[in-house]
Amino acid sequence: MSEETGFDWVTPTEMVKLARDASRAARWSERRPIVMVILKGLLQWSAFVGVLVGTGSIFGWMERGADRKTIIFVSVGIVSLFIIGFSHRRVRSVFQGSMFSQIQRNASDWLRQRKLRKLERAGSSPQPGIWNFFTKLFYSVRERALNSDSIRQTSRQLWPYFKRPGIAVTVVVFPVVLFLFLALDGVIFTRKLLTQLSGSERLEGPARVIDGQTLIVDRQKIRLEGIDAPELNQKCRYTRGRSKRIRYWSCGRRAAGVLKSMVRAERVSCKGYRDNQLGVLTAVCTVKNKNINHEMVARGYAWAAINGDQDYLEGQLLAQKAKSGVWRGQSEPPWEYREKLWKAAEKRAPEGCPIKGNINSRGRLYYVPWSPSYKKIRIRTNRGERWFCSEKQAVMAGWRPAS
Repeated sequence: MSEETGFDWVTPTEMVKLARDASRAARWSERRPIVMVILKGLLQWSAFVGVLVGTGSIFGWMERGADRKTIIFVSVGIVSLFIIGFSHRRVRSVFQGSMFSQIQRNASDWLRQRKLRKLERAGSSPQPGIWNFFTKLFYSVRERALNSDSIRQTSRQLWPYFKRPGIAVTVVVFPVVLFLFLALDGVIFTRKLLTQLSGSERLEGPARVIDGQTLIVDRQKIRLEGIDAPELNQKCRYTRGRSKRIRYWSCGRRAAGVLKSMVRAERVSCKGYRDNQLGVLTAVCTVKNKNINHEMVARGYAWAAINGDQDYLEGQLLAQKAKSGVWRGQSEPPWEYREKLWKAAEKRAPEGCPIKGNINSRGRLYYVPWSPSYKKIRIRTNRGERWFCSEKQAVMAGWRPAS
């Protein structure tokens, strides 16, 4: 493979043979070059895995958008690709006899002389200080850069290689792209840091709907701010026909369906504040500059907070006049619905703590009385499951919400 492609690639079979030879070597001086070749092979294969990880992260970037973890993985892929490029003999030959090799030789000579001087003084060979090493390296770079004859000589040595597109891309484009990715990573990190210092957070990407007022964006749970939608299992009343017969419909699931239709196949942008006790982000979310919170109220599938945004209250009045959504009849507000279920579960729960802490394949989850699966959950205390009196208590104990 090396002769055909020019890559000095150490295959796994060769590494096994080299490891066998290293174990048979009697002295470290014989074993050291073999170990270095094995480490080189491990580095090459690690770089190969890094390229695969970076490639997968690029597809994740295209699907979910850029976050700090994706930027780091893509940067790892770029560095790994650069390492693999240096496994090619032609790429390495670019730097042979160039300014970099001269700097390395100057630094090595200086370190050797420094060791000899200290050996004469103390009779031993101490390790050189890292600060002195980089100081000498800096002065070597400056001296080399100020020498115009050396620059011209180095340019003449490098120019024939840059005429080849593959070499030019390897030694020029890759470092530039790597710098851009690292700079973008720094910008994103700084932006997130400033956002945390200001107390607000911003998330953007595809959304998954949990219920009429809860979304999952970038694996983060978000509650729509300033509104209160029916719970998923909640039913609302309405009258039909001349007989004014009372009927019920699944307003909670309908509200979730309306929210899903608004965010389906769209990028959702949310900005708000995180509840440090529950870890939930309360935010205002938009799709194509349209306020989702306001739309849920205006379509009649959510109540506006009493002390909330004036636009939400005006939207609720319009929905009431049009008898849209939950305003088709006399519907029970979700806060009253939750209070009713809480009091009923509180009477049946041990010590009046109605929240169920369940352990399953998804981990440690807690269920509140209005959760869709609340009645199906059975608490088995012998397996570590337990009851909680509040959501804060469950979160502090290391449990997370089921939905």
